[in-house]
Amino acid sequence: SIEIGVRGNAHSISYELASYYMEKSNFFFRDSAGLNVPNGETNHYGIELEASAPLGAGFDLSGSATYAVHKYDFNRAASNPANAILFGVDIDTAPRTLANIRLGYTFDDDQARVELEWVHVGDYAMDAGNTSTYEGHDLLNLRAMMKVTDQLELFGGITNLTDERYADRA
Repeated sequence: SIEIGVRGNAHSISYELASYYMEKSNFFFRDSAGLNVPNGETNHYGIELEASAPLGAGFDLSGSATYAVHKYDFNRAASNPANAILFGVDIDTAPRTLANIRLGYTFDDDQARVELEWVHVGDYAMDAGNTSTYEGHDLLNLRAMMKVTDQLELFGGITNLTDERYADRA
């Protein structure tokens, strides 16, 4: 595994950018049929970006994004095509794109904060044979926090403001 990155600040924007490559071999994992698979081999590579910036008047914007490729690096036959593993196909349940953007507002002399967040999960294969695909999803979340005393903060949140149908793991 190798990773290289850079982090810094430019014009009040803080950022972190990283890229990686990894090869895994001779590992065991459990397949979708619940069977242990020996001698697994996979390749992984991607790039990740995280950044944040104050916007003024109590507002700030931050976010992160990832583009990653995760592939099987071996073959494994199975009677059910959904459980077969073919060299070079995407690893199931591993989306290539993940992202979020958060718009925050801090007020009342830094005693309270609200934050609106957009979360993106890209499409991915739902089985090792890549026979079915989950289309991914986009969600909006809202969070709030208020400091009552130095020892007490109240917080709350609403996940999935638009009532989107989605799966944590399809």
